[in-house]
Amino acid sequence: MSDKPQPSHEYPLVLFSGVGYDSVSDNGYYKRLKENEFIVWGRTIADQQREFRYRSMIVMPGRKLSFKAAFSSGNKFVSSINNITNISNIHLWMFNNQDVGGSSGIWYTQWLHWEMGFAVKVESCQSCLPPDCGGRTCYFGTCGADNKCQCVRGYSGENCTERPNDAINYPSVQYPLILFPNAYFTGTPKKVAPDTFEVFAQNTQSQLVYSYQSMRVLFRRKVTFSHVDHNAEKEIPIGGDIEEISSFMVMNEEVGDELWINYSSAIELSFAVKVEDVPACTNCSDTGGSCFTKRCVCLPGYSGLNCKVSA
Repeated sequence: MSDKPQPSHEYPLVLFSGVGYDSVSDNGYYKRLKENEFIVWGRTIADQQREFRYRSMIVMPGRKLSFKAAFSSGNKFVSSINNITNISNIHLWMFNNQDVGGSSGIWYTQWLHWEMGFAVKVESCQSCLPPDCGGRTCYFGTCGADNKCQCVRGYSGENCTERPNDAINYPSVQYPLILFPNAYFTGTPKKVAPDTFEVFAQNTQSQLVYSYQSMRVLFRRKVTFSHVDHNAEKEIPIGGDIEEISSFMVMNEEVGDELWINYSSAIELSFAVKVEDVPACTNCSDTGGSCFTKRCVCLPGYSGLNCKVSA
């Protein structure tokens, strides 16, 4: 599996759209997931009918996974398991591991008639150590379990020095938050400046209406969600892309409940989000510099305080 995207200390789980860690066939894709965030991998959408966003996964060794099922009624079930390094077919794995998939776990194999969402997250690990890439700098990425640079979405190259080709769809120092009207980063993007709240959803006429349904965040910058009308805020110290904001709020109720976004839509409220400003990155060159670690690091061939001097 060394030719597949690998997990890292910062992103200890990689999810794949196909079975067998396939992210290529049928317009495939993959997702790097940070700690302590549930992401939906599948759903029961009708009587015994399921759809899958992700079908397989590779996990950083020594990590604990938690699986969750959420019913449309609001009921949730959670089951955790240690030391799983890879699952080549999540659907079949649930049937082979009834302590997680069965009635003592998240009921995946038992209740086939109810509308449900299924999610997974990696728990934090204070004792886990990062891999060693031999002193190599991964400019827009992290050191993977295979001791090679693993680039964040859109970036490429052996040392992750190549920027996205379609830069309009990715955050930048000038616009560290990009909001999309549709899930999975589709539709015309809205660029948002640092430390600026933008409303993404509202309760109106007894309905929760999302103006934006997905978002990309510049690397791992802090994200703050706000319940605008009552000035209540919820910070996520290490941020990341959210491919479907509505399911994120349901599955990560410590955020959604704090904002009241999971409660009655009859209460007229507005919900907003912002990404922090990092002054050390403001003047970092968008050609010769990388601010992946919140400090300006010069790419090969560049130098100077803000990496604007070309060799």
